[in-house]
Amino acid sequence: MMLAIDGWFHSTNVSGIITQYNFVKPHQTLEGQTPAQRAGMEIKGKNKWLCMLEKTHQNDI
Repeated sequence: MMLAIDGWFHSTNVSGIITQYNFVKPHQTLEGQTPAQRAGMEIKGKNKWLCMLEKTHQNDI
């Protein structure tokens, strides 16, 4: 993992890891659900990253 001097790259990378962990990656201990699904925040679609980006863009308009 690369770290930029100003920390921007590092914080962006950490945010991506947290998003992957909570919204994309199923957890064995949650019976194949993501933490977001368990909390009732399911993201519909095959490509969850793309769905999240599209939803973010829709909210910006």
